[in-house]
Amino acid sequence: MANFQVDALSRWEPFEHAGQSCSLGHLDAHEVVFQKEEGKEPIRFVVTYGLHCFTKDDTDQNIPLKYADGRESRTICLERYEASKWLRGMIEKLDVATIYQVQGEVFFTITVLNTSSGQLEPFKICMAIFRENRLLRIHVTSAFFARTGEGSPGVPVQKKGLTIFKVAFDTQHKLRTSSQKKSGIGLSRKNEGSRNGESLSRRDSQPSIACIRRGRSFLRRARRTGCPVTGCAPFGAL
Repeated sequence: MANFQVDALSRWEPFEHAGQSCSLGHLDAHEVVFQKEEGKEPIRFVVTYGLHCFTKDDTDQNIPLKYADGRESRTICLERYEASKWLRGMIEKLDVATIYQVQGEVFFTITVLNTSSGQLEPFKICMAIFRENRLLRIHVTSAFFARTGEGSPGVPVQKKGLTIFKVAFDTQHKLRTSSQKKSGIGLSRKNEGSRNGESLSRRDSQPSIACIRRGRSFLRRARRTGCPVTGCAPFGAL
């Protein structure tokens, strides 16, 4: 497995249940590549998965075992665990999905068979998409069968659908704009002056106190001994 430098778990250890080892290797970090048009540069994401993808407290699908990721500890939910095995395949097809963005989080839903209930149900995948260490990132924060709220049966999503290419473009553009503001790159002189609380016209047209003092000193000297620059006679002799 590639060693990705990201601030998230890249490899998940298995857990024991009913005398068997249950693998979480399907949630290890990986890369996905999406090609919008032939001949254009593809976009690459490093994908990681969060603890909520296979845990949830107080459900009828819990087992008496908690799993910790270094930030929190939650109870393993067998329904979520079984569904998490499909997550990687779903993310790899994100280029043909309609996704929605709400307050920085992106999600999409897909109808799949719930092996616990035996029914086809909408499955909701929630993600954070951002840049980290010059990498485009997808972190799947949670994934679950949607039974309430937008995306659940009979409750359509009331938001404009996006493509992963649009979200990737916005993520890259937002980072460039933020970096330019911090470094001053791309700012006009007018904006640069405005950052200091004054316009350029006012700042440039009004000399500083130091300049005024130097000018007065120059004039006094010229009146007494003549102009030191041109060699003209003292002003008083003219």
